[in-house]
Amino acid sequence: MKILMLFGSTSDEFIYGPLHGQLSLNHQVELKIISAHRQASKLEETLNTLEYDCILAGAGLAAHLPGVCASKTLKPVLGLPVSNQLDGLDALLSIQQMPAGIPVFTVGVNKGSEFVSFIQKVSMAKNSGYNRLNVVGGAHLLAQENVQKELTKIKELSIHTPDLLHFSSSVDTSAFNIFLVEGLNEDLQWSENLELNTPVVFVPIFSVEAAKDALSAYKLLSLTGLGGVWVGINNLRNAFLGLVQWINVEGRFDELLLTAKSGGKNS
Repeated sequence: MKILMLFGSTSDEFIYGPLHGQLSLNHQVELKIISAHRQASKLEETLNTLEYDCILAGAGLAAHLPGVCASKTLKPVLGLPVSNQLDGLDALLSIQQMPAGIPVFTVGVNKGSEFVSFIQKVSMAKNSGYNRLNVVGGAHLLAQENVQKELTKIKELSIHTPDLLHFSSSVDTSAFNIFLVEGLNEDLQWSENLELNTPVVFVPIFSVEAAKDALSAYKLLSLTGLGGVWVGINNLRNAFLGLVQWINVEGRFDELLLTAKSGGKNS
């Protein structure tokens, strides 16, 4: 796999140095240090000229680099929050809370090794020909109004590919999985799925009231810190679209992804 690794500052070397070494053992990795804020034209040129299968972008503070990359490509983007101030909470939220339609997968602050594991699982899944998505969630979560709205959007996006989306009560080890996690529930049985040798993306599910509460941000910091790959609060669409990007062989789903990104009628 060809991985374009982008970081916003050389001060992040304590993160990207070891991470580059880990990924380079099994993948072709190109590392660039580019600030999304100070070198916008250079970033766009890099994204348009280099060849890559995915982008791994890391930054601290406002951490806009992964989101900017995601706005300019249909390739998968992995965003790594780097600690600087506020225990990295600002960077985590900047990356995790992307708007629906512009997917970025993230992990806990400084937890680049989670991406090493995830990329390995994705590589194995693609080599095995996995080409469907499985949504995992308890009936009480799937019945929530905010979840139902997201599921409706996903079904609309995938209407022309009826075999793409499936639902079950547990992780399907022959599929890419979207796992709903009840954000305010202290029962962490979901974490056992971190050890499965198949791609799983976690979606924190919060009630409408909890999603508006600023204190819920600390719960996100805690959840992502336990491990795994995540998207934002109740953002099933970005989990769906991000995984579609990984299985988008020969541009099969380009139209679907472009529709979602543009905010078209199906997104």
